[in-house]
Amino acid sequence: MAITGEITADSGAIGGWTIGPTALTGTNARLRSTGVLSLGSADGYNTANSIYIDGANTQMSIGSGFRYASDALTIDGSATIGGWSIAADYLSSPTDAIRIGNSQTSGDEIRISADNSGTGTVSYIRMYQESANNYGIEGVDGSTRIFHLGQTGGTLDAEIAGWKFSDTAICQQYAGSAVNNDEEFLTLSTSQNDKSDPLGFSLYRAWDATNASNLRLIRVGQISDLDTTGVFTGGKYGIQIGAGVATQYNDIFRIDQDGALIAGWNFDDTYL
Repeated sequence: MAITGEITADSGAIGGWTIGPTALTGTNARLRSTGVLSLGSADGYNTANSIYIDGANTQMSIGSGFRYASDALTIDGSATIGGWSIAADYLSSPTDAIRIGNSQTSGDEIRISADNSGTGTVSYIRMYQESANNYGIEGVDGSTRIFHLGQTGGTLDAEIAGWKFSDTAICQQYAGSAVNNDEEFLTLSTSQNDKSDPLGFSLYRAWDATNASNLRLIRVGQISDLDTTGVFTGGKYGIQIGAGVATQYNDIFRIDQDGALIAGWNFDDTYL
């Protein structure tokens, strides 16, 4: 049979397709005169179980997580590309234990963890930003933090192997004293006028003992004023070793630009 000329129909069937006023429909297929091709058990843009091509609006979608619109491709559903799983707010490579995107608590991060999922809270490395005042790079072994570089609460938080550091100093800081919450420091610094952070090398111990002979201070470089631990008005440089308690501290050995002292005796190269 040969048919020529114009044929108009808004009902009927042809080649397994049902003819409607504005569309041809088949099993899991719809072709609309508005420029839409819809395939699948469902029908609609960004809808599960539907492949939807919308020529009139220059958009298309495959299921509910893969779509193209406004000259941009968006993948935010359950998908896998090159072994990477794509979710609504993160990428993950379970076999490589890497996760990129929203953290499990707040903010965004890149996390590599020993649990082979990229979500572990022990034994991990992460680069993160939780807020404008909380961000950094962190490495944890078990539950022990090995290194960190960034800010916590808006304050510099830089540490490696238990040593705090900044652009001018590296410091080992020990627990606070039960007596006056003072702390103990082992510091190597290039600036500051503070008992925990003078120029040079400093070992400063808290006043948590009652024995007046206990060693409290060793400094090489910038040293505090005579018989003090944190007063730097004299601009002294040299070597300082002291002992005592909170109420009574004394230098037992001292060398600076003004002279030398040991056990209360002044000395030089010729006399004591």
